Amino acid sequence: MTGSTALRILSIGAAAMACALASNAFAAGAAKAVARDCFEGGQVSELTAFTDQAVFLRLRTGDYYRIDLANPVRQLRSPTAQVSVTAYGRKVCNANDLHVSVHFSGDMDLNLGVAKLTKLTDEDIAAAGPENLPGRRYRGD
Repeated sequence: MTGSTALRILSIGAAAMACALASNAFAAGAAKAVARDCFEGGQVSELTAFTDQAVFLRLRTGDYYRIDLANPVRQLRSPTAQVSVTAYGRKVCNANDLHVSVHFSGDMDLNLGVAKLTKLTDEDIAAAGPENLPGRRYRGD
């Protein structure tokens, strides 16, 4: 083996190791980003129907999430509608981890498909307005 061949092999090996380290670091960063947007299923404190196709959640930590439903439900904001959100598992990281249903007077239950789960930013919270967020409404008489 000549010196130049050995040098090429070392260069290729060093480049391959650098790529492997970079991809591991990227994967670890992506996993941390996903983990930050997850929450414990038992952390749901309050919820409110925002539109016929969206529900806002408030967690005990003070974070807010928006659940977009697969289909609109006209009576979702009715005073007789009781929306229920439960987690299929311990952690909630995406829409597939949630079960949303609504109970109407007269013992009618309707399971709702969840299309999207989004953590609200400070800008989203300000745009929604305190009157539309769970736990932020004025509850005086």
